[in-house]
Parts: sequence; structure tokens; C-alpha cells
Amino acid sequence: MECAQNSLVYSENGGDAPARLVLAATGSGRGKTTIVSALLALLARKHTDVRAFKCGPDYIDPMFHETMIGVPSKNLDPFFCGEELLKASFWEDHGEINIIEGVMGLYDGIGMTGKSSTYETACMLKAPIVLCIDARGMGRSILAEIKGFLSMDEESLIRGVFLNRVSEGYFAKLAPWLEEELGIPVVGIPAT
Repeated sequence: MECAQNSLVYSENGGDAPARLVLAATGSGRGKTTIVSALLALLARKHTDVRAFKCGPDYIDPMFHETMIGVPSKNLDPFFCGEELLKASFWEDHGEINIIEGVMGLYDGIGMTGKSSTYETACMLKAPIVLCIDARGMGRSILAEIKGFLSMDEESLIRGVFLNRVSEGYFAKLAPWLEEELGIPVVGIPAT
């Protein structure tokens, strides 16, 4: 598998692999489902073969996904199905573009082990991650939070950051500074 450090899409098997992206967060309640739903709606307008997946056994978020793209969303859960079945499940139902919504915080899984976490799922699928940050009420401290998440990313899968709950003016100042400090893109449309 080859991957470009600044790319959000991996290429394998001669470039035939589908585009896939995991939208994760630092914890629950950071806006993952809202952002994923908006992204799916936008993609569905431009592409006919969009698929959605949800990490873990959640049944509510997949209903939002299906509403946006008109295709049932599928759960990917390493705890219940193991790595081989998870991979097979993804590959048999993937589309041209695939958005995978994380569960809880990126590294949250069973106990303190990180097993069955969004990160483990992303590693199994070799899928790049965009990390959703609730930036409301934060200044320079946001850098420490993101650097902490990057320091635990042993596979270098975090390829971008989505800032949520910031004003347009603050986003315009914060995004370039973070990109310079972190070396990864700050993506998304800020929401207040």
C-alpha cells in the first residue's frame, strides 16, 4: 500500500481502491453526525455512488446517513465481527466514495486499551482520518489538544482537522496558524 502524506485518499491495487475517509472526534458531542450528514448530502449531489458507514453498533446515526444518500448505512464494529469480517463487510458494500463516521473519541474503545475504537477501525481499513474539534472557547490550547491526538497516531492516519463551533472571523485567523504549526490542513466550514 502506498500513500501520499498530504493526501486524503489512499491508493492500493493500482489505484482501484475506493476513496474512503473517517470523520472522528476528540469525544462525543463534538458534531460528528452533523458534519457527516452535511458532507454526505453534498457528496450525493455530485456523485451517484456514495456510501456511509458507522463505527460501532450504533443504529441512530446510520438512519441519518441513509436519509442523506438514500442508501442504507452499514456498521463496522471490530468487537462484534473481528478484523477479517469488518474488512469483508466494507469491501463488499463500498461505493466510489465512502464516509465512515467514528464513535466517541478517536481512541476510545474497550476500557483503556483502544480496542474496537474508531482508530482501530481506521487502521484496519487503512483509511485517512479528519479529526473534528469543538473549538468553542479555545485559543492556543487547541494546539495542545490536537498535538496530543497526533502524538498517539502511530500510523499517521490523521490527515486533517475540522474546526467546529467557531466564528468565520476566528476560523480565518486560527486555521492558517494551525496549519503552519501542525503541517496538516484545517478543513471544513466553521459553524457558530
